Amino acid sequence: MSDYRFNVRFDERSEAERQAASFLQSMKRGSRNRFVIEAIIEHMNGSSQAELLRQIIREELSHVALDVSQLEKSSAGDLTELTPEEQETNRAEALAALDEFF
Repeated sequence: MSDYRFNVRFDERSEAERQAASFLQSMKRGSRNRFVIEAIIEHMNGSSQAELLRQIIREELSHVALDVSQLEKSSAGDLTELTPEEQETNRAEALAALDEFF
């Protein structure tokens, strides 16, 4: 299999591109190549760090029952258990809020 070679130019007038070029220059040659290939594959697959973070937060929040009124009751010493329906409502509301956040 033959190698594919590409040249990439960075615009020195762009701060973001200067930082990207500096980052790549700081890497060893083989590491630089691997980094670019993995970034392209990740982009093609539609995955990103932000999406991974969203997924982790959603998974964690799906196990947490949030109810502000319960927090108020607990500070007053009147804590009661949430019903399964209340827990499910709270989970749904937390995930909806997370969707708005991202």
